[in-house]
Amino acid sequence: MPLSKRNQILLGVFTLVEMGLPFVFVMGMMAIFSLITPNLNQSNFQPDPQQIVVFLLAFYGSMFCFVGLYGVLSIALRVIYVWSVVKMPQMGTSLQVILILGIFYFPIIALPIHFFLHIWGKEGEAGGVTAESVGELAAG
Repeated sequence: MPLSKRNQILLGVFTLVEMGLPFVFVMGMMAIFSLITPNLNQSNFQPDPQQIVVFLLAFYGSMFCFVGLYGVLSIALRVIYVWSVVKMPQMGTSLQVILILGIFYFPIIALPIHFFLHIWGKEGEAGGVTAESVGELAAG
């Protein structure tokens, strides 16, 4: 699947974003709750009900947007990667099946492997690493 260099870079950036966003989300949740919990230990802590409602609406609204955008990004990347695997006839059928299963069940491992081995390369080429280039590299 020949892609221009710009499209290869965009696909790589979106792949990194998809792999890193869950970690950023978890760290953000930990930061939010670490700011809230010290106030709960005070004996005279009486939160304003309006503040609680505003906080919950903002928190769950942002979480809803985050999960929705992350879901759309994940589905779009799965479609692009599966399409790129299917469109590469130089791959054997068994490798195609393994990569497709890996894309769905182990995306943190399979997406970067497929990206660097078969998508990242020179503009207009099908992929970056071929058997000949590995042989040349091994030969020194």
